[in-house]
Amino acid sequence: MISSKTGFICVIVCIMTMPAWAQRRRSPQDSNDIIHLSQIRMRDVCILPDEATETYYMVGPGWNSVRIYTSKDLKMWQGPKTIFRTPEDIWGEIRVVNIWAPEMHKYKDRYYLFLTFDTREQFQEQWRGWRPRVYRGSQVLVSNQPTGPFKHFANHSARHRCIQSVFSTRLSQRISP
Repeated sequence: MISSKTGFICVIVCIMTMPAWAQRRRSPQDSNDIIHLSQIRMRDVCILPDEATETYYMVGPGWNSVRIYTSKDLKMWQGPKTIFRTPEDIWGEIRVVNIWAPEMHKYKDRYYLFLTFDTREQFQEQWRGWRPRVYRGSQVLVSNQPTGPFKHFANHSARHRCIQSVFSTRLSQRISP
């Protein structure tokens, strides 16, 4: 009798929470708030110190976008703001679902975002006992300002997306802007 009650409760909980599962993720809201570093919840960040503006720029992923905070002292940060949102057709028919570990670098007074795009499009060849192998690739974007707008060089990966690459800054040594 206890197991049937437990099963019934599990079914009710699943039914009640199903609308939350079905909702699409909303893009995070932009803000001009000034907050302490301890309040920032963002993974895989990159901090660019910019001597010209005496400002630190912290970039990180925001689902299908790149978000930025700015600071003068590395303690108090303003933001976040979205500086790049992935276009629906950036890779044609293959839909990009996430951005991993964005990096920002300054080179010859221009700002470069190095991004790794993630998809759910599986390779034809899969390996038994492994997680699904999906298309991933790195892409480089450029702007005259660290806050954007950023433009991509082309609608394709800097490395062929079949390689399932995760970005490495060594790629920046091979790109001539």
